[in-house]
Amino acid sequence: MNFIKRLQTEAAFNQLESWEQTQITSGTQSGNVFRLTSGEQDLFIKEITDHERDIHKQLLDIKLKHVLKSKHPDLLEQNILVTDFVSCGSITTKQLDHNLIVEFATIQNTLLPPGQDKGAHAASGEFFRKGFAENIAAAGKRMVVLKQEAPTIAKEYTRLVEHMQRNKEKLTQEFAAIPAARQHHDFREANILAGPPQRLIDWGSSYGDGPFIFDLAPFLLADQQQLEIYVGSSDICRVAQAGQIEEWLVSCALARLAEMLRYLEAFVIKQENGLEDLTGTLEYQFESYGKLLEYI
Repeated sequence: MNFIKRLQTEAAFNQLESWEQTQITSGTQSGNVFRLTSGEQDLFIKEITDHERDIHKQLLDIKLKHVLKSKHPDLLEQNILVTDFVSCGSITTKQLDHNLIVEFATIQNTLLPPGQDKGAHAASGEFFRKGFAENIAAAGKRMVVLKQEAPTIAKEYTRLVEHMQRNKEKLTQEFAAIPAARQHHDFREANILAGPPQRLIDWGSSYGDGPFIFDLAPFLLADQQQLEIYVGSSDICRVAQAGQIEEWLVSCALARLAEMLRYLEAFVIKQENGLEDLTGTLEYQFESYGKLLEYI
């Protein structure tokens, strides 16, 4: 059954021709993404994958104000997500709404990995160890290019990347042993609507669990108060020592740094004239990741 016919299985969309339809083509990998408006209703419609469907079904049972949830749960069975259409841009800083942090911790506290107790190690530890190792290797190659394209700011990253390269085996093993929790796996500024209130969107990369502080690491590293709020809200952190939490944060922040450098194109800031600001992007990210120098 094609997308339109699946959408029309919901009574609200039987008369689809009565809705104003605008296809959304930017910022999405799915071809079936639309804005539908009718009277006071303004909706975002997206064809989603099985894993994105599954996480949205789980989110329905959690009280959340800072995550866009399905307005038509029955359509999730048709792999169609319907949410309110929010007309605003994404955040441009690492300052998070404190309630978003609390809600994200609540999601992690509620959606335990299958068969695991709170605080259990990641079931796919080897997967994350290998992924971190591959990202470290890719970050090293990226630095060769950045030293030519943005030499001044690239120097600031050199010590961090060299630290990861020298200690790859130890760092990747420690990362893989961190307790597991549900991850968004694309928790970055582009996927947080500025609001107010801030709202987390796009769970398309959320395949399951992972080192629990990975998603939020650069945001918590950037702001001590944000870290304290998360620590006070996370079930895993509540039963851990402060020193252990700090080690987990540093480990996950290094993993996020390696990932950011490997997939830098996805993070590059676009200027008003449409040109990419590579140096500005690296400077912005270093405001957070530069704090790692205090720990290595």
